Amino acid sequence: MKQMLALVVFIILMSKIYSQVTDFNLSTSINTDGLFPDNDTLYVVEGWSGSYLFKILPDGSITIYASGLSGPIDLVRRSNGNFYVSEWNSARISEVTPMGLVSTYVNIQPGPGPMTMDENENIFVTHNMNNGSGFITKIDTAGVATIIFSGEPLINPGGIALDEQDNMYVANFNNGNIIKVSPNMNSTILATIPVSGTWKTGHMKYHAGLLYVNSLAGNKVFSVDTTGQVSVFAGSGINGHQGGTLDEAQFSNPDGICISPDGLEFFVAKGLSSANYLQKIDLTVTSLSEKVKKPIQSIHIAPNPFYLTTSIHFTLNEEAFVSLSIYDLQGKKVEQLINNTLNAGNHSVLFSAKNIPDGFYFYQLATNKFVETKKMLLKR
Repeated sequence: MKQMLALVVFIILMSKIYSQVTDFNLSTSINTDGLFPDNDTLYVVEGWSGSYLFKILPDGSITIYASGLSGPIDLVRRSNGNFYVSEWNSARISEVTPMGLVSTYVNIQPGPGPMTMDENENIFVTHNMNNGSGFITKIDTAGVATIIFSGEPLINPGGIALDEQDNMYVANFNNGNIIKVSPNMNSTILATIPVSGTWKTGHMKYHAGLLYVNSLAGNKVFSVDTTGQVSVFAGSGINGHQGGTLDEAQFSNPDGICISPDGLEFFVAKGLSSANYLQKIDLTVTSLSEKVKKPIQSIHIAPNPFYLTTSIHFTLNEEAFVSLSIYDLQGKKVEQLINNTLNAGNHSVLFSAKNIPDGFYFYQLATNKFVETKKMLLKR
């Protein structure tokens, strides 16, 4: 009997470790954009053409919490219990009471999208007009809206998050750049999400030293640490609907994301069309999985800064399909160095920069399980 019980426990644990992505089934099919977690309850706004704020209970049942919104993209909640919702079609932030009553909190510039909030309950919202421009608005607790950052390197900005030091991070939709804005409003390009097509990113969240940013075009969720290292957190890149391990999971234009208050669950919503499910990732086992599966042992570049040529060195723990590319700061691919299967072991690639101008670039080494991005400087 004890042996049988031990076997059952072992099977459950192994299933948990190797099947992190599961479905959270909903009682009906809905469109979703921004997500907000509250203990075991989720609040979801309907997105571009929608008008609803939904409440989702732990059993997946859905009720309409508020209506009359105009293209709600994201939501935050202050300690007064009210939600504040960005409305892309109405250029405003609406206030929603616990009774579901909706009123205009503040009118702002067009294109409000994803939001975040600091510990003083100041709200920050990005604006994207799909024309290459972009800016960030701060809304204080008195309802005063002020544009605090605009222009490059913000280009169609979307997801926004804050870390413990009030550094702000913004994800550009169309070029995939992750912008870091310091409290004194100095900006740098921290990283670039390595996918092709438009809508390279979407919503972004910060948790425990990592940024999590979805890629609608790439059908993946990426993680970015505060030094700019990019990794594939979850998703095979196939546009579909499938659970399983982080590597096997399939997402369809993942859009809204959130992390439960206890940090144990990660929710991903299907974007651009309705669905009767969210996908849920068990964060209690992802660290073990990533360490076991990580195919890259080491990677470095020398020299850096470089003059006309430099060498990129890396070690593979296992045979893998490898893509090694060079990008400029606007996310444009400068050169494809590798795009084929390599054996396990040490590898060195020479990069010649005779035909590109001086400045900063990124090199990105990617497999189907891992992505690493690092900055390099060409200086003649």
